[in-house]
Amino acid sequence: MGLLPRQVSKTLLALLILCVSLPFGLVVLGGAQWAPAAHIGMFLTSSMPLFTALMACAVLGDRVTGVRLAGLLMILAGLLVFGAASLGQLEHAWRGDLMFLLAAVLWAVCTLAFGKNGLTPWQGAARASLSGRVGAAVDGPGQGSGAEPAALEPLSSSSLAAMALTMAGVALGSGAVHFRRAAQRA
Repeated sequence: MGLLPRQVSKTLLALLILCVSLPFGLVVLGGAQWAPAAHIGMFLTSSMPLFTALMACAVLGDRVTGVRLAGLLMILAGLLVFGAASLGQLEHAWRGDLMFLLAAVLWAVCTLAFGKNGLTPWQGAARASLSGRVGAAVDGPGQGSGAEPAALEPLSSSSLAAMALTMAGVALGSGAVHFRRAAQRA
């Protein structure tokens, strides 16, 4: 099968990798430096299905009607009501809130790319995990000042070794599951 299977669109795979794992995590953690953690639940998790549905309508031509439309409108109303109520509470929280919304957009792109690329959930998770591990190994530009989010610290060789062992364990476990399923079909 390989790291880049032939049947998978390279563009969709690139979108999957660029919008999940390390980029998604960095945007969320960056937002958490500006806004309280409670805003993660309000802005990030509630807007994920909203952005996914909107993008599915725009890109895939999905139609939103009935109960689904009512649910999305309730999500939007909740975001507007609670978001407006929190605007004046913290001076710079709006920056983090925007980053949480950006992370929700990244997740929506990833969701749509994954749905169209033909990978199994195991394969998608493995590729996203690998991209995050490779990206995390790159040194950050250094520490930020108190007004800026701090950069990533370089990973130690023991951290890299632990990640390699974890990835090997996941790969072996996944291989064992697939081997067992193949043996049961034969």
